[in-house]
Amino acid sequence: MRKVVKGIFFLVFVIAGIGFSRAFWHVIDHPRDVWFSGTYLYIIIGFAAYLPVHFLFHRLIVLHVFGHELTHVLWSMLFGGKMHEMYVSREEGGYAKYSRGNFLVTLAPYFFPLYAIFFMVLHLIVAARFKPYIDGLLGFSMSFHVLLTLYSIRRDQPDLRRSGVFFSLAFIYMMNCVALGAILCVVTGGGTVAFLRDGIHIFKHIWPDIVFTYNWLYLHGLRPLFDVFSGGYAHLKEWLAERYANSQGKSG
Repeated sequence: MRKVVKGIFFLVFVIAGIGFSRAFWHVIDHPRDVWFSGTYLYIIIGFAAYLPVHFLFHRLIVLHVFGHELTHVLWSMLFGGKMHEMYVSREEGGYAKYSRGNFLVTLAPYFFPLYAIFFMVLHLIVAARFKPYIDGLLGFSMSFHVLLTLYSIRRDQPDLRRSGVFFSLAFIYMMNCVALGAILCVVTGGGTVAFLRDGIHIFKHIWPDIVFTYNWLYLHGLRPLFDVFSGGYAHLKEWLAERYANSQGKSG
């Protein structure tokens, strides 16, 4: 039954990933004059500025490891946990020991752009004359998060294996679309709620197709397969049959 539930969530993550990919595209789909003015321009400059830094300065590994382990700790604290120990090293990597963990705590560093969110908050509170610098650092940190996340995934992280690699990747991709799209909406005034609605809107269109496919497969000889995966169908059928027989007996 656990595998069935996990499979359902995997399907939801994949569909939501498609929906939020579209929503993210809608956030960045602007004419050139919009991209090369105001907040967007500084974000682009910052994003592009990190690219050579990524290769020339060995991906800023210490900064990445520190943010990675700190994100684990912060999400553990979000669920009521406490930090016991955190270690960061350029040569040996790092680790964090905390009292409470779960699926979200394990994968948080891969979808929660800690530094980008920090600069997003600064964008909201600093004086207008400082915003161009903050927006440049925001773009820098977003590029940092994207490239270092890809780098970490390629290194076969044990965090991903704990919940299954494909399951984790589907969730990470979806959540990165959500996080990065929401950050852009916040700093550009694009409408965060509208972005989230746009992302989940796909379920309104795809759900009837899922139901249709389920019914078609069920009616074309695959009922035993659904019995295996759903576990309870046979019992439900027997219960309904008994109820029907009892009702027929009473009416007779």
